[in-house]
Order: sequence, then structure tokens, then C-alpha cells
Amino acid sequence: MENTQSSSNGMTRHMRMLAIVLVPVVALILGAAAPELWADGDGDELEFEEAWFNIEFNSTDEDLGVRGFVDGDPWKEVEIEDPNGRTIANIWAKKSLADQGFAELFFESGEPTLEDVPIATFLGRFPEGTYEFEGETIEGDDVEGEAEFTWIIPCGPEIWADVKPRKIVIKWNAVETVVNLNSTTYDPEECYGSDDLLIVGYRVEVEWEEVLNEGTPDEEEIVHKFGIDLEADQYQVTVPPEFMEIGQEFQYEVLAIEVSGNQTITEREWPEED
Repeated sequence: MENTQSSSNGMTRHMRMLAIVLVPVVALILGAAAPELWADGDGDELEFEEAWFNIEFNSTDEDLGVRGFVDGDPWKEVEIEDPNGRTIANIWAKKSLADQGFAELFFESGEPTLEDVPIATFLGRFPEGTYEFEGETIEGDDVEGEAEFTWIIPCGPEIWADVKPRKIVIKWNAVETVVNLNSTTYDPEECYGSDDLLIVGYRVEVEWEEVLNEGTPDEEEIVHKFGIDLEADQYQVTVPPEFMEIGQEFQYEVLAIEVSGNQTITEREWPEED
């Protein structure tokens, strides 16, 4: 009986030791082979489907601002931190909107001129680096995202309207230079080439105004708009004849879009003012 009891106790001790060894081994195997399993844990944060933060520069009006966007499953709060850890925005829903939640949000900052806010001042407000988007879903889960922000600002495209008797074509030159960040004003002559610049596309927008019931109590002004996105190797677009008649006065602009999302606008009107 003593031998039997001794053998049983020895086996019990052996099984306990085996269990202690197996627990971390199984955990390591599962952790390496099935990371998705651990990603479902309550402690992990969800991610926004899309988040970006970039610069918009109007080379014609010489004004500068930032734009941002966040999209994801319904959320009720989002906070944006700059690369220095400073909170620069906090947006939240209240009451019934908190129950419904936001799905996406686009915003633009004010766009002061370079005379009012020089480039150096603007860059001091918005440092380069990673901007953190941190929020909370309507279910109370944490959600996050990141946006890379750069100071690569394309120079304004050189644009013109080629108006023929039967066709209107908006044309521009390829943008291959960036804004001189050390300048106090915008001067195309101070733009310079940069290996960091990568134009990924252009956007063309055309608009003209029409007055209905002119001179009557029902007078109304309507703005007609046409816009199109083009690839980086395209430098002209024909305005659809259905959009407006030849000879109609119109305004147009071309946006040069950099891979960072930063974009620069040049505006013109036809016919050009003397």
C-alpha cells in the first residue's frame, strides 16, 4: 500500500508539473498561430476605416489652411492629437445624436492669407508627423486612427482656358515644384524642385452663374458646377458642351494633389480681366 500510495502521489506531482509547463506553451502556440483570436479581446482598440489630415493652399488668393476627415462605425467622440501630444480638436455627440453616432466627418479650418498668417506661423501651429485620432463608439468601445501630416506643398499649377468656337478646353502644366517654406509670401519664382514631391492627380472645377426671372420679385441666382478628377499624367480636360454654351463667362480652377493629400489650387476666370 505504501508503494502504491507513493506512486500515486508521484504521478499527481508529475501531472501538476506537466500542467504548469503546458499552459504557457499552449498560450505561445495560440498567440503565434492565431493573433486574430487575441485581437477580439475587450482590451484591443478598434480602428477608424479612414482618417486623414492635410494642407490646402490657394496660390491665387495666397491663403493656407488644413483639412481633415474621419470615417468608421458609428462613434460619439473623437479627439485629435498633434505629434507633440497636444490635443487640437475634440468633437463629441450629445443626447440623441450620441445614441445615433457620427459615421463620418469632414472639416476645414479657416484660411487666412499669408499676409495675416505667414507660412512660418502656420507651420508652427501644425508640426509635421503623425496625428492621432482617438475616439469612442456608441457602444463604448475605444477606436483609433493615424494620419501622416507633411509640409510638402505643391506650387500652384499654371492654367489657362483654350476657348474655341465649338469647344472649351482647360489646360495646365505639370506641377514639379514645391512652395518655398522660408518665404513670407507666395512667389512662383521661388518654387523649387524636390525629390519628396509626388503628384498623384489633378482636379478641375468649372462654374458659371445664371440669373432666373431677372428684374422680378422671383429673381434667383443659380450656380452651375462641373468637376472631374484626373490622373497625374493628364494636363487638359474638355468642358462638356451640355454644361454651358460657348461665350458664357465662367470661373475655373485646377487643384494639384500630392500623395500626402496636400493640395494647391490655382483659380482663373474667362474672359480674363484686363
